[in-house]
Amino acid sequence: MESSAHLITPSVTPNDALTRGRKDSSSFPSMLNSQITMFKITTSAGNSIEQPVRPGDRFSGVLVVQLSRPISATQVVLDLTASERWATTLKGGTRPERTHIFAANLVLWKAVRNGAANASTVLSDGLHVFNFSCQIPNLNYPQNTQRPEFEITYLLEAKLLAPKDYGSEQVAGKVTKELFFTPLVVLAPNLEPLVVAETLYFEKKGKRGKPAVEVRAVANTRQLLPGSKIKLDVSIKEIASSSWTRIMVRLIERTRCRISTQMPFSQPLWSADRELVHTEVVRSSVYSYFINDEMLGKPTSETKTANGETVTTESLMFNIPAIPVGAMSTDHLDFTHFIRIEVIVPNWLSSDRSVYMDMPVQMMTCEINNAARFLSRRGSIPSIERKTDSDNSSVVSGKSESSGLRSAHTMERSTVMSEDAQAMVLGSLPPRYFDVAAEQRPTPTLTFVKQMNMNQ
Repeated sequence: MESSAHLITPSVTPNDALTRGRKDSSSFPSMLNSQITMFKITTSAGNSIEQPVRPGDRFSGVLVVQLSRPISATQVVLDLTASERWATTLKGGTRPERTHIFAANLVLWKAVRNGAANASTVLSDGLHVFNFSCQIPNLNYPQNTQRPEFEITYLLEAKLLAPKDYGSEQVAGKVTKELFFTPLVVLAPNLEPLVVAETLYFEKKGKRGKPAVEVRAVANTRQLLPGSKIKLDVSIKEIASSSWTRIMVRLIERTRCRISTQMPFSQPLWSADRELVHTEVVRSSVYSYFINDEMLGKPTSETKTANGETVTTESLMFNIPAIPVGAMSTDHLDFTHFIRIEVIVPNWLSSDRSVYMDMPVQMMTCEINNAARFLSRRGSIPSIERKTDSDNSSVVSGKSESSGLRSAHTMERSTVMSEDAQAMVLGSLPPRYFDVAAEQRPTPTLTFVKQMNMNQ
């Protein structure tokens, strides 16, 4: 088995990451291109990460085909497919593997031969409008993700097929639209802060060296929602005259890939870390000394222990980016998240040295109050009365139409549900895709609604 890890830093802004690599496209073979003047598909949901398809959703769609003159055709078909692609190695040069999550298809139009074996099959000129609907199973499918090492995609594809020699068919026109899926990942509110304390050591030639600092970090929550923010208090005690200068804080997503469902994720084929966001804090005393002389003599966050050791406390607000994350694992990909706190210590004889520790966190896609409203509207649970109803936030991003991004503190205050109500909501959530046996997983259902022809 090959196991390696590397850190992927963001190369685009969060807003760019939402739309990069969209697979919406249309194509027509050159011989028939002049006859097809429009081939377009639209849907009522799944058009963006802010308007996703969710478990149990039913959405509608329209396929529009415009022909300048009649065309010989056999059928118009619609396919909805979900797949995951994953590299077999991080070194490159090998062909990636691709597996299907589900596949559904529907025939929107088929030529009528009137009993003749070789009768003409013609789709008339003008505008053809095909209405359809799609019912998504009550199952938590993984979220769209696109990275060099792997991707999870949901594609809706319509094809116009034309007759070919010897009774076969060829594609006369094709349109592909990417749909965005988001699972309902909700956790029981945990108001206890996340506290991690650790003595960090320098490393020398891969072995533990002398101690550097003692770090105690406190986060006001361990449950993160894209678009929210958390508060971090970091206390650092210097050991052995290690005078630190900066703190780097990163939110990292770790992806582990396994070659088979028979193998545990603890023995991955490969592992890769992706930085979602980072921030930096300069030590208060360093900032005062080097940057702003007027700050000298003012109270700082530094104190002395009885042994003369310096203890520094720094506080910061950490913004969680509103970008897609791996909130749900698949058969081959597993996602975990952690906050890495790295302490930079200058080394006057060479480059800076650093020591770090990790704080495990859990990513959600929805607050429990929003999940309750979503499930109530669907009829999965009865309406739950709450003392406050302060938002109509997006199930995906945690955004409020009136107040913008929500902090973890705000989420905690708005959660006034009883324990019984919380248990009802959590018990009504859709099962996770990878928890259902492959042969028992339901697939979406495509249904033909109607067809309208508007001839020129």
